[in-house]
Amino acid sequence: MRLRDICSQPEVNEPLLWRNLTVFPLQAEERKVLPFIVLDEGLVAGRVQVEELDRASVESVVVRNSADDFLFILEGEEIYGALQNRVFNTSVILDPMGEAVVPVSCVEQGRWSGRGTFSGSTGCSHPSLRAILCSSVTRNLRTRRSFHSDQGRVWSTVSSTLTTLRVRSNTVSLSDAFYELRAELDQFVSEGSELKNYSGFLVATGSRVIGMDIFFDRSLYKKEFEKLLKSYALEGLLYMSTQRGTVAHRKATRFISDVFEGETEKFPSVAKGEEFRVLGRSFVSKLTVLDGKPVHLSAFRTAH
Repeated sequence: MRLRDICSQPEVNEPLLWRNLTVFPLQAEERKVLPFIVLDEGLVAGRVQVEELDRASVESVVVRNSADDFLFILEGEEIYGALQNRVFNTSVILDPMGEAVVPVSCVEQGRWSGRGTFSGSTGCSHPSLRAILCSSVTRNLRTRRSFHSDQGRVWSTVSSTLTTLRVRSNTVSLSDAFYELRAELDQFVSEGSELKNYSGFLVATGSRVIGMDIFFDRSLYKKEFEKLLKSYALEGLLYMSTQRGTVAHRKATRFISDVFEGETEKFPSVAKGEEFRVLGRSFVSKLTVLDGKPVHLSAFRTAH
């Protein structure tokens, strides 16, 4: 089954330009499923708890949702505190009053100390790291039916990101990059506020497509919008000195067409729903589906 058999391609609108980024607003068919609470609002309200396992493991945490709504966690979202900061390996939909052991990766190599409870969410990983999570999890699902990532590549990517951005971090923590560059990232969100009126966006740096995120429930997109836009802005800062030029509308459309023509592999989600994954020659994608309706699609370029 191809991705286009599950959901329709989005409409590609005229781009917004910011420094070395070209951002194409995307308008997808609205397929509202259920009311969702998202990770950061649940943590702030005390309706979501994320904790280390009784026997703590780098690869897993426990998530509890005491809200009346379903919880949506975006793949690549970071949680801080506990024994070390982590990111979620895949998107998760958790029932109201539900609990699940969820696969994560470490993005703070230099710390293993603290308490057992995570304090909050710092945002979402940048696309190059999410691409690694998506591709390595897809391979592990194929061979081991496991949502584990390639932890070595995750650590290497975090380290190289900090080095390229000239951010010093005593514990080699990804969150330090977002903290040190918060003024520039906030500026991008402010200048790109009109993107919130759509369903998602595709981003390119210079002449290369980075990736895209599409939500089929606009109310969910609005909740995730700011953290996603900051993550793509951070990716743009990584290529400030190397990527020049802009991506034409037809190149953005071709990337989307390639993704939607991809032959999918179907896997049960961690908690609720299903995932349809494509590991292509030059991209990787994942569609989260609940009760037969698409919820969120992410896709990332993996080769030049």
